[in-house]
Amino acid sequence: MIGVAVLAISAIVYFNKAADHRDAEESARLATLVDNRVKSAQSKFERYDFSGARNDLETASTELEETSLESIQILELADTVAMTRSKLKAREKEYQQKLKEGWVLFDGQLIRQEERARLVAERKEREERERRKREAAEARRRAAAQRAAEERERRQREAAAEKLKLDAYIMSQEFVKRRLKAPSTAQFPRFNDSDVIVAFSADTSKFTVLAWVEAQNAFGVFLRSDYLCSLWPTSGDNWQSDSVILD
Repeated sequence: MIGVAVLAISAIVYFNKAADHRDAEESARLATLVDNRVKSAQSKFERYDFSGARNDLETASTELEETSLESIQILELADTVAMTRSKLKAREKEYQQKLKEGWVLFDGQLIRQEERARLVAERKEREERERRKREAAEARRRAAAQRAAEERERRQREAAAEKLKLDAYIMSQEFVKRRLKAPSTAQFPRFNDSDVIVAFSADTSKFTVLAWVEAQNAFGVFLRSDYLCSLWPTSGDNWQSDSVILD
């Protein structure tokens, strides 16, 4: 019989401890929930969100009312909710009074009308400065992109022109012959001669040829003359010149 009694007492002690443990866990959970709701309510009514603050406090009150726990901690939580609700009412009363006096809510702050006008003007000026900065940055970006594109195009034209320099030199001879008295007697240096210069301008897309020609004059005497010819390709194998200078 004594053994049975000991077992019974042990079981009672065990279940009491288990119940105390569950109560402690529930109490801790409830304390965390209520504390979070109260902090949320305080944050909201500081920003004049009275509706949101009331909802948080109602949720906290409902949790406290529905619990079966009875402890000093639960009473303290209820007092905290009640005190926060009183602060909320005072804050809302102050808010309504300020509105009657002509104050306005702006960016979560209660300020006077003239202060709001000043802040709005500053905001517009700040936004305008930022807009101008963005536009200037975009203009610089576009200009840089345009310069890069032009530079690529220039390099492409120069690369293509390298392949046409021999053609330009040959065609310059044809334009020079048109200025000679005896074109059939004309003699020119070789393309790779040091006296031959063929340059290309990417700005004008024109070739400039500097070389010499030796041909008979009207008296049948062979004379050597330096020449400068400006020319460019048009379509197909055709070329055009706008200047041939014989010296």
